[in-house]
Amino acid sequence: MIPKLINTLGKVSDDKEITINKDGMKTVKLDNDNTDAIYLNYNRKHKELLSNPYIDTRNLFEDKNYIGDAYIDYDFGDSKNKYIKIEKINKKNNKLESIKIPLSKEFSTDNENEFLEVDSNFIYKDNLYMITRKISDSQEDNRRETLYILKIDTDSKKYEVVKELGIKEDDWLSGVKFINKDKIYIEIDRHNDGYSYSDFLIYDITKNELNESKKFMNSKSESGYDLFKEWIHYYIENDNLNIIVKNKENYISKLVYSLPNLDLINEEKYNFQINFSQDLSNTDGVKRIYYSDGKIITMYQNKFISSRKDKNKKTYDIAGNKPVDIKIFDTDTNKVVYEGELISSNRNIEDKLSIVKNY
Repeated sequence: MIPKLINTLGKVSDDKEITINKDGMKTVKLDNDNTDAIYLNYNRKHKELLSNPYIDTRNLFEDKNYIGDAYIDYDFGDSKNKYIKIEKINKKNNKLESIKIPLSKEFSTDNENEFLEVDSNFIYKDNLYMITRKISDSQEDNRRETLYILKIDTDSKKYEVVKELGIKEDDWLSGVKFINKDKIYIEIDRHNDGYSYSDFLIYDITKNELNESKKFMNSKSESGYDLFKEWIHYYIENDNLNIIVKNKENYISKLVYSLPNLDLINEEKYNFQINFSQDLSNTDGVKRIYYSDGKIITMYQNKFISSRKDKNKKTYDIAGNKPVDIKIFDTDTNKVVYEGELISSNRNIEDKLSIVKNY
C-alpha cells in the first residue's frame, strides 16, 4: 500500500488539510489540534488525552495495557534539577496518569553546552525503560557523551540506572535503531584515522548486559565499492537486518545482515538514484526520504532568490520556491511507479508537508 501525501495549508487556513492520493484530492477540516502530532504512528484518540501537544516519536511507549510518552523536563527557572515526566493512559478506561520522578545530580546540566536527550522508551515486564544520553559539547571541555539505560517503576515512582557507558570523544551515538528478541540495538559511529564504520551496542534486557557487535557499514569497502554511509531505513525480516542505504554515486541499495552476528549475506542494488541528502532542518526547501512497505518515497524542492532591477535601476530580491518533486520507487519491481510535482506558493511548505499511512 502506498502512503498518502498530505499538504497542510498555511496560516490563512490552518484548520484545513488537503489529502492527495490515487483517488484524487479532497479537503478536510481539522479540529483544534497540533497538526504534526496527527501524523505520528500513534492512536489519535489516546493522543488527545495527553497534555504535551508536541510529542517526539522517541518519547512514545506502548504495550497491550498502556500507551503514553516519557521525557526529561525541568521547572521554569530551575534547569539544573531535572525530572522524568511520564504520562500513561490505561487503554481499557482511558484514564490518564501523570508522573514526575526527580533525577539525581548526575543528570544535572550546568550550562548551555550540556544537555540530556532521550533516544527511546519501551515497556518490558511492566517496567518502563528509558534510553538516554548526556552530552557535553564545549571547546574548553571537548566533547563528552554518556549513555544511560534507566529502568523505571511507574507504580513506586522510582528508577535505577541499570547501565552506564562513557563514549569516546571521536565516537558518536546515533540512537536506538530497532528492538529484536529482547535486545535493543543502539548504533554507534566510530572514526579513526580517516576510517569510519558502525557497530551496535546491544543491550540484552533479560540478562541486563550491554555488548558490542562486530563492525558493519564499513565506509571504505562494502561489496567491492566505496559506500557513502547514508542510511535511509532499518527493518527486520526473517531474523535478518535489512538496511536501505545510498552510496556515493547516489544509487540506492539494500544490505542484508544476519542477526545477531551482523555478517553481510546479500546486497540488492536498485536502479534508483536520489541526488540529495536528507536535511532535517529543511531550511533551503523540502528534502525528505521515506521507506514504507517496499516503497521508497522522495520529496525534493529548492527555494531560490533572484535579483531584479526596477525602472529606477534599484535592485530588489524576489524569493520563491520551485515545485516539490515527488517520486515513489517500488523495490519489488525495481521501478519508479509514480512521479509528479506539487506546486505551491507557500515558502514554508516544508513545515506543512507530510506522508502518512492509512489516512
